Amino acid sequence: MNKRGRERELALDNFQDRLGYHFRQRAFLDRALVHTSFVNECKQEGVESNERLEFLGDAVLELLVSDLLFRAFPDEPEGVLTKKRIQMVCEPSFAFLGRSWGLPDLMVLGNGEEQQGGRKKDSIVSDAFEALCGAIYLDGGYDFLYTTLKAYLPKLEDLEEKDHSLFLNYKSAFQERVQKAGKTFEYKLVGEEGPPHDKIFRVQVFVNGRKLAQGEGKSKKAAEQDAAKAALEKMKRKGCDSIA
Repeated sequence: MNKRGRERELALDNFQDRLGYHFRQRAFLDRALVHTSFVNECKQEGVESNERLEFLGDAVLELLVSDLLFRAFPDEPEGVLTKKRIQMVCEPSFAFLGRSWGLPDLMVLGNGEEQQGGRKKDSIVSDAFEALCGAIYLDGGYDFLYTTLKAYLPKLEDLEEKDHSLFLNYKSAFQERVQKAGKTFEYKLVGEEGPPHDKIFRVQVFVNGRKLAQGEGKSKKAAEQDAAKAALEKMKRKGCDSIA
């Protein structure tokens, strides 16, 4: 899809109708959906990618989710709130929200990324969602974002024990990032404790033979998800796809 044109404008109009938010400055919406691969290929003066908006959106979403959790769980300590926030402020959850908003069909990708299935990649859809939230924030839609995210706030206590939850695709996201970096990984069960009916399993994840993170859960799969989540968060803090 071209960045401009009547068909694109109609698609963006319909998107705003479905979303329930209409931009005062349409340029923010346009830019939020432009992947860097398109900019690198088109070489058109004045065309910007969504990377700066993604940077802003990431910070805005962390604040919004922190606020939501603070109000939703008034009796929980800081450590529990932090764990819940990590569950929401992550690539899998943002990719899910991006797809629920229909972003894959609206993203502007370079031909190379298009051919490589970029519209289906969690990383690209998640980035577009963050960028769009950054754009809405700049356009004056903080209250809209708050209300919308509040409606999506999952039952976080249940998520911790449901591997199939839409917000717990940490293993898939981790695998995609590690393989993209050309590295190998494996999970190792390193311990278990507790009675048979209430065991806690402990799993470590290794990249290229080096330990990257550790997780716990009431099943081996849940522990692997927790380890993958910890690994993704560590990568995000380090600012790279793999630190092994």
